[in-house]
Amino acid sequence: MNKPIKILYVDDERSLLEIGKTYLEKLGNFQVSTLISARDALTHCPIQTYDAIVSDYEMPEMNGIEFLKKTRALYGDTPFILFTGRGREEVVIEALNNGADFYLQKGIDCAAQFTELVHKINLAVKRKRTEEKLSLLEISVEQAYDEVYWIDFEGNILYANENACKSTGYSRDELLNMELFQISPDLPRSLWNSSKERMRKEKILLGISRHLRKDGTFIDVEILASYVKKGEKEYSFAFVRDITEYKRKEEALKEKYEIFHSIVTHSCDGVVVIDITGKILYANLRIARILGESEEINPSMNLSLFPFLLSGSHEELSHTLEDTIDTNEFQINISINSCNREISFHCSAKKISYQGSLAFIMTLKDKEKD
Repeated sequence: MNKPIKILYVDDERSLLEIGKTYLEKLGNFQVSTLISARDALTHCPIQTYDAIVSDYEMPEMNGIEFLKKTRALYGDTPFILFTGRGREEVVIEALNNGADFYLQKGIDCAAQFTELVHKINLAVKRKRTEEKLSLLEISVEQAYDEVYWIDFEGNILYANENACKSTGYSRDELLNMELFQISPDLPRSLWNSSKERMRKEKILLGISRHLRKDGTFIDVEILASYVKKGEKEYSFAFVRDITEYKRKEEALKEKYEIFHSIVTHSCDGVVVIDITGKILYANLRIARILGESEEINPSMNLSLFPFLLSGSHEELSHTLEDTIDTNEFQINISINSCNREISFHCSAKKISYQGSLAFIMTLKDKEKD
């Protein structure tokens, strides 16, 4: 069951308050508190905790319009309904001009008038809650970490959040007078139609592109664009993330890997990675050629190191692997049979994780060359 709507009902007629409370709680999902004085409501009541206020107009000390003005000044836009027997046009106009959500005149038929009051309260509270949700959504989008854009299918930028302005270097007014193509050089008009067709079909598109900043520099971006249709109008709602730094680091990492890989591949020492069963996960050219291969060894070749070891080395390495699962490194001497020629190595090994599984990386130094 939904949480009841909390109502503050203020009227100087005690009998009407009790009747009103009974009707409201019977006809709607309401929790009604009553007071006979607007001044008491302002001085002794936590008005900010109520979802809506219902107030009479003619009351001693402070009338309903004065109560409305004070409430708006102190507590903002809490839904306020003036429920009164006074029907003068100037009162209605003054109430609405000062922010009353509705003006409802009391009548003779209690059931009918309170049914209408229930309807007005529900409308006012629903509108307030919708406005609050929209406000939170607007704040969330406006302050989002990513750039956020609304773009129509002619390519016009209809909305850009604060981060879009910071990232591109353009002011809000400038962006709202621009087209998508002016900041997306990789998406010219000639490709826009095909992009729109893809969006209509797939609804969500994810891609990497570049944005052109106001100062003429480029930033790398990741774009998540969603298709939105409102009536006959079509739009793209896009989140754009600056990945320039990420790509820079990725390129630097790739360069380091290529340098490291080149060093390992062409090293005079042998480098081999095996799992606990002896399967070769990687072997550089030095080891590959000793084992009769012309290129680096990888897991798809399904080669084991053990068949190439002389019997004593096979047993020693096998036992060492089993005994050193709980340690990080070890050193042993092993001999490999290479085309009926024995080659002896000093092996330095270290435990590593390879694709989530236990493995060992071993550096093999030729003992004869030492």
